[in-house]
Amino acid sequence: MALDRSFTYGLLLEEFSIKIPTVCVLMANGDIELAIFFNRLIELNLDEDTEITIKNNEQWIVKKDSSWFRECFLTVKQVQSLKRKAIKQNLIKTKKFKFKEKLVTHITFTEHFEPLLLKSLNYFYDYEGTPFPKTKEELQKLTKNLQLHVPCNEVV
Repeated sequence: MALDRSFTYGLLLEEFSIKIPTVCVLMANGDIELAIFFNRLIELNLDEDTEITIKNNEQWIVKKDSSWFRECFLTVKQVQSLKRKAIKQNLIKTKKFKFKEKLVTHITFTEHFEPLLLKSLNYFYDYEGTPFPKTKEELQKLTKNLQLHVPCNEVV
């Protein structure tokens, strides 16, 4: 019995799609690649398993440029370009530190990242009386249903 092509195509789209919170698209002014980058940084920051180090009282995400493709289909060249864009917008800082005896780029958010995230969230919600999410669960709950599906072939 042959599978219905539209059903198969639908499964493939679901399997090979990247979910991007609309909030990240707003933060990136419609730049889908930058939105994917922001979304992944937020996810990494919220993920308990992410390699994070504390340097100078700042929380740094440990991330090799080559590992992004496996997670969100961004090439090394794209990641380097997106980091430059985010640094130029003063939303992240990068610095190389030793991690497990290797020099690895670390990423942290600047003080401008959270206000931009809040501003983007306010586009959807009226936050009068609602405080900024203080836990990972609260932030995940706020952004959970605000997602855009982008087929991977539009990213790479």
